[in-house]
Amino acid sequence: MKKSTTTKTSATKSIFKSVRADRVLRTAKRTIYTAGRPPWYDTQGQSKESFLIGICGGSASGKTTVAKRIIEALDVPWVTLLSMDSFYKVLNDEQQELARKNEYNFDHPDAFDFDLLFETLRKLKEGKRVDVPIYNFVTHRREKITV
Repeated sequence: MKKSTTTKTSATKSIFKSVRADRVLRTAKRTIYTAGRPPWYDTQGQSKESFLIGICGGSASGKTTVAKRIIEALDVPWVTLLSMDSFYKVLNDEQQELARKNEYNFDHPDAFDFDLLFETLRKLKEGKRVDVPIYNFVTHRREKITV
C-alpha cells in the first residue's frame, strides 16, 4: 500500500513539473492552472462573467477594511479595489474655497464623477485595463498619474 502511495506521489510530482510556469498562478492557499490563458477565460476561451461587489457606508466606517478582508478570503490575484475617493470631481475655484474653509460637502452625490466611475466599472466588467485617477485632497484636482 505504501508503495502505491509513493508511486502516486511521484506521478503527481511529474505532472506538476511538466506544467509550465506561465500556465500556473500560485497564491498562499491555492494553485490555479490557467493553460496559458488569463484566469477570467473558460476552457473554451470565452470570457467568464466578472463580479462587482459594492460596499457602502459613511466616511471612515471601515469599508476599505471589509473590502481587504474579502480580497484576502478570495485569495486570487486578479481582484481590483476601487475607492470612491478616486472619483471626486475636480473642484472649480468657488468649490475649492469652500473646501479650504471645510464647508464643501464631499459626501454629497454631486461631489462625484459618476460618468467616469461607470465607465471604469464597465471596462473592468469587460475585463479591460483601466486607469484609475488619483485625487489630490490638497489641490482638489486629479493627479496626472493614474493607477
